[in-house]
Amino acid sequence: MKFVIVAFALLISACAHTSQSQPINSADTSILLTHSVFFKLENNDEASILELTEACNKYLKPHEGIEYFAVGPRAIDKKRDVNDQNFDVALIIIFKDVASHDAYQTSEKHLKFIELYKDNWKNVRVFDGVS
Repeated sequence: MKFVIVAFALLISACAHTSQSQPINSADTSILLTHSVFFKLENNDEASILELTEACNKYLKPHEGIEYFAVGPRAIDKKRDVNDQNFDVALIIIFKDVASHDAYQTSEKHLKFIELYKDNWKNVRVFDGVS
C-alpha cells in the first residue's frame, strides 16, 4: 500500500507542476518524465504477478537516468469508485529527463523484457507525464 501512495503522489506532483502547453523538446534537461505502466495479465495468479514484478526489477530498474523506480501488485483492498481495478502490476519510473526515457525505450534490456513477458500481457496501459 505504501508503494501505491508514494507512486501516485509522485505522479500527481509531476502532473500538477507541469506548465507546458507546447510539445516537449527532448533536449530540455530540466524536464522530469514520469513513466507509469499498468499491466493486466492473462494469467494473473500470485506467481505470475511476482514473476513480472521481479522481471521489472531485473530488466528495467538498472537504467541510466532513473530518479525513482517502483513496481508492485495492485492494492486489491482499495475499491473506491475512483480506484481502477483493471490491472495486476503497476510500474512507476521517474526519469531525470526525456532523453533518458527515450534511451530506455530502445535499450537492449527493455526490449528483452518485452520479448520475454509480452505473451502474458492481456493489456498494457502507459501514462507519461512531464514536470
